[in-house]
Amino acid sequence: MALTATKGSRKPFVVKPMAKPADTIAEARVKLTAASNEGMPALEAAWKALAPNERQALKDELPALKNNAAAKVDDGNPLS
Repeated sequence: MALTATKGSRKPFVVKPMAKPADTIAEARVKLTAASNEGMPALEAAWKALAPNERQALKDELPALKNNAAAKVDDGNPLS
């Protein structure tokens, strides 16, 4: 039996390869670090945009990222 997109459709279903988890975690770490350098709103938006598995893998790094983002607001210079 062939794998099709739906029961009534005869077009073949295309299986796409999944992204490598290590690559996506590393990319997510870079994005979060860049967002934390911009401030807390950017970090929050970047965190919400992550996939659940990326959040789970990076949850231990979140406190340090939050401290970095908070420091960007506390120093009074938004361009630092």
